[in-house]
Amino acid sequence: GILYPLQSFTKGKKVEMDEVPFLIESEDEGTLQKLKKLAKTISPLVYQVRSRDRKAVHVAAVFGSNFTNHMIRIAEEIMQRQGLDFEMLKPL
Repeated sequence: GILYPLQSFTKGKKVEMDEVPFLIESEDEGTLQKLKKLAKTISPLVYQVRSRDRKAVHVAAVFGSNFTNHMIRIAEEIMQRQGLDFEMLKPL
């Protein structure tokens, strides 16, 4: 079976585990139920997925997380080139 937390973990950054989605997968019904029970002790956000769907979710999460970080870096560079304070954009 697979128990997959859909979360980036960063050293020193606290994660509220009850807000982390957990994806579970198993071809065996008994294992699936054990994974579901375990995951629910950590977070109420538990999703049963197939391998291909888990891979799609992972790719979507990589784009959603990393692309956003990249775009923020570009915004910071634009502000620096213009001599503007990047802090101005933080509320966005």
